Amino acid sequence: MSEYVYAGLTSQTVDVFLADSSSTTGEGLAALVYNTASLTCYYRKGATGTATAITLATQTVGGAWSSGGFVQVDATNMPGVYRLDVPDTVVSAEGFVTIYFQGAANLVPTALRVDCRALPSDMIKISGDATAADDLDARLDSVLADTNDLQTNQGDWATASGFATPSNVTDAQDTVIASGTSAWTTASGADIADAVWDEVLHKSTHNVAQSAGKQLRQVATIVAAEGQVNDASATTTSFNSDLTETIDGFYNDQVLIFTDGPLVGRAEVISSYTGATKSFVFDEALPSVPSSGDSFTILGNHVHTKSQIASAIWDEVASGHLTSGTFGGIIESGSSAWTTATGFATPANVTAAQDTIIASGSDWVTASGFNTVVPDNSGVAAIQVKTDQMNFGVSNQLDANVKSINDATINGSGTTGNKWRGA
Repeated sequence: MSEYVYAGLTSQTVDVFLADSSSTTGEGLAALVYNTASLTCYYRKGATGTATAITLATQTVGGAWSSGGFVQVDATNMPGVYRLDVPDTVVSAEGFVTIYFQGAANLVPTALRVDCRALPSDMIKISGDATAADDLDARLDSVLADTNDLQTNQGDWATASGFATPSNVTDAQDTVIASGTSAWTTASGADIADAVWDEVLHKSTHNVAQSAGKQLRQVATIVAAEGQVNDASATTTSFNSDLTETIDGFYNDQVLIFTDGPLVGRAEVISSYTGATKSFVFDEALPSVPSSGDSFTILGNHVHTKSQIASAIWDEVASGHLTSGTFGGIIESGSSAWTTATGFATPANVTAAQDTIIASGSDWVTASGFNTVVPDNSGVAAIQVKTDQMNFGVSNQLDANVKSINDATINGSGTTGNKWRGA
């Protein structure tokens, strides 16, 4: 039994007939598989080669080539015929190769003679496949058609058949390519500048330490947003913008800097941001009212307004600030002399003794140097006894009860019929 193949070609398959030793009519042995007990396959190359094992492997009748693949072709219609995928090394060179099967029960030992021939003169090896010269000629005609198309449309990638502008080529670069008149090395300075400044900076492509690209990316992270004033009724403390953020408070406590207009360079802390109207409110008034169209940049850093700082100071729990001599310590403990506390002086009308009492936190009523005022209740009662004896016969007039003047007795009552008179 013999076969022939072209030496040096890869992925070649042959069919081999394996006879049944128990048959008296020469029938083929069916039902062998790659791992049938005791089944072996060896090959020998050329006149000096040695027997070398071929490792059989599972395969299907229509499966792709697999080195050592072994499968029965058709047990009913072609019993005993098997497909063998010949390992590339077996047929890598010109000459004869013997492939030998043996060992399985009832298998007649079988040798297959393979003639590894040189490629014919009208055949060319391309990527391991043999292609007839006339087929290659047709393919070359197709290649020439494409190259002729490139020559005809050499200045315009977009119109050449099968070509389109790559997605990562900028408009400026495409213009240079399509023009067909400007070599890349002679592109204008403006084209080069546009290409550089229009380059998108990605962490994956521009991440070299200390490079301009990386530093520019890092600087860009400081800018939270850019926009314009969009408010004909803007004031010095609030205005609407053209931003798209809808979350309330999204830009609170960040810094807004005007980048053009009369307020260019002016920076203010954003007190509040309203997402529905895209409006800003500022704690401190701007020096002038911004105009619609004035541009601004919002920095991503977090700061606080004056009112927030003031509120935080006065709302601070005093018990956490007890350092002697500090403002917090004085307020909290009340034990430091006003005269020794920084920024405080004893009022001019406070005596040294009183200042000591104030500084010590002692009780003013019981402290030495301060007199307690106690009312004379008995004296007040005596006065009341006398005032109770006064008569007011005429409204708002005190009734007189005069008895003598300069030791002279006075008679009468002062009435019309009993006037005052001497004794």
